[in-house]
Amino acid sequence: MYKWIFIVSLILQVCVGANISPVALIANSSASSENNNTNIESSSYIQNDNSTLPDPSEDKIVGGYDATQGEAPWQVGLFSYGSLFCGGTLLSDRVVVTAAHCMGGSFTVRLGGLDRGDLPLEYSVNEVFIHQDYDRSTTDNDIALVILEGAVNVPYLEYVEPTSLPMIDDYYYDNIEDYENQTVLISGWGTISSGHYPLPNTLQAALVQIFSEDICKKSYSGYIYTDNMICAGVEDYSKDSCQGDSGGPLVLKSETSNILLGITSWGIGCAYDGYPGVYTKVTNFISWIEEKACSSNACLNSTMKYTVNSAPIVTISGYLFGFIFSLMCR
Repeated sequence: MYKWIFIVSLILQVCVGANISPVALIANSSASSENNNTNIESSSYIQNDNSTLPDPSEDKIVGGYDATQGEAPWQVGLFSYGSLFCGGTLLSDRVVVTAAHCMGGSFTVRLGGLDRGDLPLEYSVNEVFIHQDYDRSTTDNDIALVILEGAVNVPYLEYVEPTSLPMIDDYYYDNIEDYENQTVLISGWGTISSGHYPLPNTLQAALVQIFSEDICKKSYSGYIYTDNMICAGVEDYSKDSCQGDSGGPLVLKSETSNILLGITSWGIGCAYDGYPGVYTKVTNFISWIEEKACSSNACLNSTMKYTVNSAPIVTISGYLFGFIFSLMCR
């Protein structure tokens, strides 16, 4: 498994790409989903190829800081052969939401800490739903739902907490305009500066603002920017997310709730002047999320319970490969 020819082929597969692209470190798509007993439901399941691979030198949360324990307890990492390739957000004890363009091979989900190389919990995947209207060429409808094989024992874990979908008085609330100019938190394990590897061990975070639709459409006037997208950044464009942070959260935090408003999706470079980061507009997909979760007996409104047989899988396989990969893919 760790023969040099295999390692080099994987590195070459990931380390080739374009500057303008979705923001994932592409997982090895040669790994069959059957290895994970993963059921993929999608009419456009991605088999990633070199023509769409991102440039790893653009992987980062730009202008961020080391997150503190409990600051983003909903953050998860998607791992293939021990290497991180995307982020995600925990919505319940069995449901994770991420970007559709992250999907393309077998993977596990890790969470429960800040250190990328030492996340204490790892779960197999039972089922994956990719939005039926996901468009690979435009990155429209860039959302996927991951159902875990076992339940995360949320009430018994200090640094694990699902985030919420937008709700008012127990009803889902889908007017994204009311959140414009709000300060939100983005997070991920992408590199902290362009062109520098390896990836940081500590989870990175940054505070940005949700821009108005007019600003977003003006910024991306030469590109396909749809009503299923929102954009966020800061006035001087010094803070941003990018490849490797894909699928990760954009969350509005308050004293009473933490609301998921966006999923890291794409952008022009990273922290490029005039180009805020683009995120999937979660408020457009609330019904879809609920429907798919319930179809897998994992409804979000169900009570979280401790399940005796839901212990996470414990593995150390792939750590050596991940270490070599991070040193060589520069």
